[in-house]
Formats: sequence, C-alpha cells, structure tokens
Amino acid sequence: MEPKQLVEDYLKRLEATFGNDAAFRAVFAELSADKRVGKTEMNEIASHFFAPVPASTTRPRALQKILYRHEKLLDSRAASSAIGGKNCTHCH
Repeated sequence: MEPKQLVEDYLKRLEATFGNDAAFRAVFAELSADKRVGKTEMNEIASHFFAPVPASTTRPRALQKILYRHEKLLDSRAASSAIGGKNCTHCH
C-alpha cells in the first residue's frame, strides 16, 4: 500500500471510530504498531485528525496528539453528562 493510501485508510478508520472508546483504541493500537507508518505519515495523520503539527514532530508525539483529541471528546461527553445529561440525579 502506498503511503498516501495508508494515511487515508487510517484517517477514515480513526474518524469512523471517533468517540467509541473501544473501537478507537483498537485502531489506535494498530496504528501505533504499524511500522509502515513513519514519522512523515504519522504527522500527516495527526495534522488532519488533530491540528497541523510541524514536520519536526516526532512519531510518538504525533500519536499523543491523535489520542489527545479522542480523550478530549470523551472528557467533554462525561462533563456534559454530569452537568445536565441523563445521568443528572437532580433532574429526575
């Protein structure tokens, strides 16, 4: 698989599982272990999935940025649920 195709494949899979913790972490673990994804490809994935990252960003740092976006979504959902979502004990 060409690097461009590899990047597009992982981006589609990450976006498809975004917010589903178990599914996202499975794709993330596969991405982390995939030796075909070098620093350049990882930075491209992080730049599309998270925010633009400098070319000098290390592969591990780019992975952290990808995971950070997912964890922030989960944290945000948990916070809104605790504030006034269906788990609010004051509203029921």
